[in-house]
Amino acid sequence: KYKVRDEVIFDIFNYIIGRLYNKFALRFKSFFRIIKANLYIVELILFKNIKVTYVVNIFRVKLYVLRLLS
Repeated sequence: KYKVRDEVIFDIFNYIIGRLYNKFALRFKSFFRIIKANLYIVELILFKNIKVTYVVNIFRVKLYVLRLLS
């Protein structure tokens, strides 16, 4: 479903503690790039200069689609 270098949005609602995790809410507002993927998990890296890699379930991400206004 997902390939390496795809851009995705990470859904953090209900992540870890059962509600929106406010401490990291601003960090997760941008999109991520997939650096590794298989049938169950994806490994994500943030586009900003934050040196953190996230490994999450594949059902927590959705493809990022840039919508241009015409």
